[in-house]
Amino acid sequence: MEGLIGVAVSGVVAAIQPLPLALISLGVIIGIVVGALPGLSSLTAMAVLIPITFGMEPANAVFFFMGIIIGGQFGNSLPAVLIGTPGTPASIMSAVEGYEFQKRGEGGKALGLSLVSSTFGQLLSGIGFVLLVIPLADFSVRFLFPEIFALSVLGLTTAATLTGRSPVKGIVAAAFGIALTTIGPDPVTSRPRFSFGYLELEVGLDVVSMIVGILVVSELIHASRQSFSWPEGQRATGRILPTLSELKKASGPMGLGTVIGFFIGALPGAGASVAHFVAYGQAKLFSRHPERFGKGSMEGFVAADAANNASSGGELTPTLGLGIPGGPGMVLVLVVLLIHGITPGPGLLQSAPGVLEAAVGGLLVGTVAMFVFGYLSIRPAVYLFSVSRPAVYVGALVISLIGIYSLRSSSFDVYVSLIAGTVGYFMRRYGYPVAPTALALILGGLIEENLRRGLVMTYGSFAVFFTRPAVVVILALAGIVLLQPAVTSYLRKRRRTAAPRRAP
Repeated sequence: MEGLIGVAVSGVVAAIQPLPLALISLGVIIGIVVGALPGLSSLTAMAVLIPITFGMEPANAVFFFMGIIIGGQFGNSLPAVLIGTPGTPASIMSAVEGYEFQKRGEGGKALGLSLVSSTFGQLLSGIGFVLLVIPLADFSVRFLFPEIFALSVLGLTTAATLTGRSPVKGIVAAAFGIALTTIGPDPVTSRPRFSFGYLELEVGLDVVSMIVGILVVSELIHASRQSFSWPEGQRATGRILPTLSELKKASGPMGLGTVIGFFIGALPGAGASVAHFVAYGQAKLFSRHPERFGKGSMEGFVAADAANNASSGGELTPTLGLGIPGGPGMVLVLVVLLIHGITPGPGLLQSAPGVLEAAVGGLLVGTVAMFVFGYLSIRPAVYLFSVSRPAVYVGALVISLIGIYSLRSSSFDVYVSLIAGTVGYFMRRYGYPVAPTALALILGGLIEENLRRGLVMTYGSFAVFFTRPAVVVILALAGIVLLQPAVTSYLRKRRRTAAPRRAP
């Protein structure tokens, strides 16, 4: 426990120093502004700003990106409430309930509730992160190649089955990402594979270029084709912060959403999109007034927002504790750390304690900054929607591609990113989730490398993957996660067919 308190205190002390505090504040402001623009998210801002982190210390880069992530999650609530347009999939239910407040002339009240529930979820998830990540990191030091292989498989199967509407399409998307990781040098022999005579492919596809293309470029193309407009909003009227009576009513749903958001966020690939839907559903299940949901329910609204924000602490736990990205935004955090020569996962506390402290401090201090800047942004936020949407998208695309080129001064990487973005757009269009593909680009190499190194360790015997207790448990969980959608679907169909027979 002393170690946990020490990391938290050191992280907060480091975060309130002038430069880290400025980076956190700047990140929060950028996150709020970008998150307030429909179709854009903190992911877009992070991808565009990756080159800026090259000259930073690793801890400062983490401070900066944590600010962007935290600010972006609240920023997404602004268009959701004011014009009924979710900034990201993780704010869909916020738009459903929040826009009803706006139509009643209570937009300011809704944004105040969003700010309080977001702050509540972030702070508690930060505490949960501190309590779990260090024991997890200490325990994971004992992991060898077979355990890391099993964890990577679990993370990928979770992402494949929990994202998107069709688990089968999620699995196909993940398999596509794994296939892309086989291009380039063999992880054991270093011999080039699938280069097709191109020198650029002999070193493999650049992971950052692929991820920016799959996630960001595809989203920009997708969003530019949406038909929604950005009407000039009306100024949020009335008081903003909720009363003590309203806080008392909202405390239960906020607590429920926070717990759900944190633990679902800790599942690699699940993230805020899944967490806020689950929290909303559970809040409706336990509510005394479920009939109000969908009509401006305070319970559903705060539960979804708290889960959305609490997921960030959960996502950080596997990202830093196990080296498995907890969500798309954490993929870019992982990329930045890898660029700086830091490998999250087993031994992080020993090899780079400053990074862990920066994550804790950035999460806690960033939450306070989000409350301050979020409160100040509520009234003027509506004017952002007069910005030209095409100009925003074109500017974001150009800056993203400039960032890609600056990584290796390679025009080939730019072409790769554009092609990946086009492929990602068609994946979105035909219902294939892009998150499993992005995670597979990170985890695919880990899966192959640790599988083969595990076989080398045992002279080609697969027995090590079925005799080590931790490996067996983790692979069993992966199997359950993989089969759960099919079993659930079967049981649901069985109940439907059995119901008419029991009817009188």
